[in-house]
Amino acid sequence: MSAQDSAGRLKPSAAGSAPIERLRARALALPAALDRPRVQFVALAIIVAIAAFLRFYKLGAWSFWGDEMLTIIDVPDGFNYELLRRSLMLSTILAVIGELGVSEWSARLAPALVGVLSVPVLYFPVRRMLGPAVALLFALLLAVSPWHLYWSQNARYYILLLLFYTLALLFLYFGLHERRISFSLLGLLFLALATRERLLALFLVPVIGSYMVITAALPGSSAGIRRFSARSLLLLLGLLLVALLFALPYLRDLRGWLVGFGAANNTPLWLGAGVLYYLRLPVVVLAIVGAVALFARERHAAILLSLSAVVPLLVLMIISSFHYTANRYAFVSLTSWLILAAAGTHALIRQTTRTKMWPALAIVMLALVDPLSEDAFYFTFNNGNRDDWKSAFALVQERREPGERVISNHEPIASYYMGEPTVHLAHITVPEDITAGEEAVWIVQDMTMAMEYPAQTAWVERNAQLVAVLDNHLYGRNYLMRVYYFDPAAGGGER
Repeated sequence: MSAQDSAGRLKPSAAGSAPIERLRARALALPAALDRPRVQFVALAIIVAIAAFLRFYKLGAWSFWGDEMLTIIDVPDGFNYELLRRSLMLSTILAVIGELGVSEWSARLAPALVGVLSVPVLYFPVRRMLGPAVALLFALLLAVSPWHLYWSQNARYYILLLLFYTLALLFLYFGLHERRISFSLLGLLFLALATRERLLALFLVPVIGSYMVITAALPGSSAGIRRFSARSLLLLLGLLLVALLFALPYLRDLRGWLVGFGAANNTPLWLGAGVLYYLRLPVVVLAIVGAVALFARERHAAILLSLSAVVPLLVLMIISSFHYTANRYAFVSLTSWLILAAAGTHALIRQTTRTKMWPALAIVMLALVDPLSEDAFYFTFNNGNRDDWKSAFALVQERREPGERVISNHEPIASYYMGEPTVHLAHITVPEDITAGEEAVWIVQDMTMAMEYPAQTAWVERNAQLVAVLDNHLYGRNYLMRVYYFDPAAGGGER
């Protein structure tokens, strides 16, 4: 039986407390075990296997979406014609589909491989910065990150952009604090490679610039700053030269840039909420803990990672009132958030005591359970977090009679899934071109159709028969997908 204390409360028996003590002892012994290279290698190998499974599972199951189709048909953006500025990721995707043929799987093969390789590649510089325990926790959080998973299964450039951006951030940090010119040059090279993917990488310029200013103002930093001032100025000059090299074509045709991207489409609140959703709330909370904990022992790393985490989003929120923005543009900050979250998780484990162990373990488990549960929804109910064009056009193919037209506001996607040319909504007059002919018409509508063609959409919804609803409901977002049928001979009769 359990004994009672002087207040009459039950005290746990020795047998009952033994499992808790064993668990606590193993938790406390974990940091020492992680000092062994073999343990680190085995742990990293397991984490990479998890990352590979997640990124290749159902890789070809999801429909192409609009931006992926732009990659497939190689639509230029007006600025990236030159070899120096052409995205390496997009070029690789085109080379792969040139060899293997066009499919969802082949188009996403290169991004999936980069997504997997990012885990071990980034582990080593993070280990150099903060040690093996934090690096392994970071690798695990990166492997299960829903945001990283999504872009690893996308025929776009974001996953390679993130890898190069993070390597540039870390090597520039090493170059500054270890006085290694080779690391500084590597950082500039990776920044150039990241900027080659997209100008979003230039978020790193204000990050590094503000980092230099803040660290120079820290108490006790003046001597160090004086010693490194020449190096710092040269590095800043290098950053500005890289930025100018890649931004010059856009600056020369600023009017063309503003025509394409000058229309505001988001609010600061919407951007912030979207980024928070993709990062996941437990990761953000742990990252805040990590920033505070790191500042006590590695304040320069804490400052740099914090700036890299928040500056891209702050810039996007500021320009959202007059410029096109999207929360995916803050994707470059993901690794900084995850490194800080790993540091926060590690700090909680280190502070574990007999009375505080279970709350700390609960927070750590939440940091993993939450993204894994989101991954599960991604694979099961959320259709890879995108429109279900594939099912919509499969239904049209099944029911369509010869000669019946297919209309949508995404003609390249429609033509790909129909296997023949289709009609873009912008190329017809509604309702005249729909009602005048003798053949019936199929209209496939996504969530952007009402925004781009409100009058045409309203007519279709009033007059055509709704055949199928294939909406994909996510938290805070509904990927609308509807199939309509209109038969002029029957006045829009049933099908």
